[in-house]
Amino acid sequence: MEILEFLETNKSYLEFLEYFSEKEAPPFIFLIMNNNGDIQRIYDNRKDELIIKELRKRNTILDYYPVRITEDYPSQNETISFLAEKSFQVTISEKDFYSHLPLSSIRITRIDKNQLLGRISFHNILPDIGMGQSTRLIYVDEERDLLVGFNQFFLDAVSHLNCSPQKLLNYPLSEIITPTPHFRRLQHTNEYSLLPDANYNFIYDNTPDLPEKEDALTVKPHFDLGDSDFVVHLTFLSTSEEWPLIYIGDPKREEGPSLDALGYMAGMSPEGDFWVLKRCGYTICTKENQSPSLSKTEHMMSICKRGKTLSLHVDKVLVFGYYDPEFIERGATFISIGRRTLSPIKIIGMQIGLCKTEVQSSADSKEVSMKLPSGKHRYFLMDRIYPAGLSRHNFFHNISAYTLYEITERKKYESSLNKRYVVEAKKAKKLEAVLEKVQSVSNEGRLIGNSSVMNDVRSWADKMAVTTATILIEGQTGSGKEVLSRYIHEKSERCKGPFVKLDCTTLPQSLIESQLFGHEKGAFTGADSRFIGLIERANGGTLFLDEISNLSLETQAKLLQFLNDFSITRIGGTSAIKVNVRCIVASNKSLPLLIAERTFREDLYYRINVFQLRVPSLKERKEDVSLLAHHFLTMFNIMYRKSITGFTDEAIKKLQSHNWPGNIRELRNAIERVVLFCTASTISGDLIEFDLSVKNDSYREVNSRLLCKTEPGIIRSLLEKHSGKVSAVVKALHTSNGALYHFMKKHSINQNEYRKGL
Repeated sequence: MEILEFLETNKSYLEFLEYFSEKEAPPFIFLIMNNNGDIQRIYDNRKDELIIKELRKRNTILDYYPVRITEDYPSQNETISFLAEKSFQVTISEKDFYSHLPLSSIRITRIDKNQLLGRISFHNILPDIGMGQSTRLIYVDEERDLLVGFNQFFLDAVSHLNCSPQKLLNYPLSEIITPTPHFRRLQHTNEYSLLPDANYNFIYDNTPDLPEKEDALTVKPHFDLGDSDFVVHLTFLSTSEEWPLIYIGDPKREEGPSLDALGYMAGMSPEGDFWVLKRCGYTICTKENQSPSLSKTEHMMSICKRGKTLSLHVDKVLVFGYYDPEFIERGATFISIGRRTLSPIKIIGMQIGLCKTEVQSSADSKEVSMKLPSGKHRYFLMDRIYPAGLSRHNFFHNISAYTLYEITERKKYESSLNKRYVVEAKKAKKLEAVLEKVQSVSNEGRLIGNSSVMNDVRSWADKMAVTTATILIEGQTGSGKEVLSRYIHEKSERCKGPFVKLDCTTLPQSLIESQLFGHEKGAFTGADSRFIGLIERANGGTLFLDEISNLSLETQAKLLQFLNDFSITRIGGTSAIKVNVRCIVASNKSLPLLIAERTFREDLYYRINVFQLRVPSLKERKEDVSLLAHHFLTMFNIMYRKSITGFTDEAIKKLQSHNWPGNIRELRNAIERVVLFCTASTISGDLIEFDLSVKNDSYREVNSRLLCKTEPGIIRSLLEKHSGKVSAVVKALHTSNGALYHFMKKHSINQNEYRKGL
């Protein structure tokens, strides 16, 4: 009787017959043999004459498979499988892949007392994905940490080992690259060694009913597991020897072809000899079944997730644990119970518990290094892949496939960046120290001046600081309105709270309202997230609104409403938020005049004008010019590492005779410029120039001559301050581009050394 005829007349071997009917059946050979392993008949769908000739020549399977057959083994209803010890002459690649992994296996079942039916299957263990031109591919035995397969590109990469392909097979991986997957997995063993003794918040505790004619049941509703640790306990009773399957996956694939297509599955293999963990449909971990027989008693299966590990426990005994560096985490998750056949499984109870993760699961680096004989290293990114030929067979449950992508040049680049960062960080630290000194000098000098008009301002400011009333400060641009508002804040009980400033001239009207009051996510186009406004940020402190006259009438109305009850509603929000804020506003324009022009609300003016202070112009307090000039000299001495001791009498008279239309801001800029150009121990009058609004050729010529006498260190400091931007330095010095470039060339100053960023 031919094999095909035999299978058609014996319905118990229907699963074998299916291989003949498939149009694209995998390669196989059917054999009928006796109890001694002698081959009696052969059927080959491969049409491979070499293999058939080899089998007929040997006329036995014992030369290839470690088969143990007796008259009683296997029995009539038993099927056994063996992996080849020797390989047939089968080409698995185009001379570019090396491995000792067996390429075939045999499955044997008994026909009668004297005959057996065997099916030889051939395994394509190479990945079924496209490989790049220089992709380095390796297969690793993760239990023994050995290299068991590799392609030619990897062999070329380890040529420094001077090993032949045969010698390199079963080579210790730790002697080639570090760290190995085996080492990384050992680091996480304690995460799954025992069921955690944690206080779980059980979000599900029920008895789902697995329908008789369904092979799976998805628990409703979906659960929001997020990145929490969790445990799933399933207590059941099976009247057969079938164990249930537990799926944890993506709800989008609930009705798809595979419940674990985008998640995990844990359970028993179809043959019942291995426990299996699958990831996205691919087997990633197996363990030989040593669990007790089901024996129609209650059992409990538990899947536990801790950090980036999944573990399976049966009756509270660990079966296996698996560390997945690319653990699939998502919010909405479904949990399903399944079975491979329709054998009855009674669910007694199911619990799903969450707890806050106790394991630090920081992103694991895929980076590995390869040490060369010279002492240098090559660096690679090691990515796991899942060839179907490996994951479909329990024979290769300890074998994992990886690709190696070289990043040595990138590492060199990163190293150079890190060195550059260290240098820049040192420069920044020095600059911060200078700025701290400058800030300390600036803080000590607030409200500088001994003139009678400044003494009056200081006296009134001290009285107003102890109140919580709104203050209106008027004064010319550059006269020090912000300095006065900060002085009041620091003298008040709110000094430990924030000081928040908004210059109403710096933002378009369409954005000022959002900046002040904040907005909710989706309040308008571009509002991708909630924004906390400046009023809320100033809670417990002081809000300073500079140049309030620039606010639109609509924003003025909302500001008035806020000042009436000190509550705000974010744009797009519905609830009012109470805030505790002291408001100080400033203006360089006459608000009563703006009220007459109907560009400023009269009711808002009366609301902010509880107390009013006027900051005098510098022209009105010329007796303070000398004191202010010395204050700025001290500040810029620190900033530019100078040691100028003071001003000549001629210089002081020149400063005091000027009208200062730009007020203190103009004086500050003038002193900074003089400090930059001064090479003597004191500042003389000929260095001081005032008519800076006229950028004529004679003015540039004067500054260009002064530039020639300037110390190179000053120019370097300015380039560092302005991140190497020559145009900004030219503006600060009020000189010409040509003069500055000539100076830099003469003193070998390279602007690129001061540019920040790459």
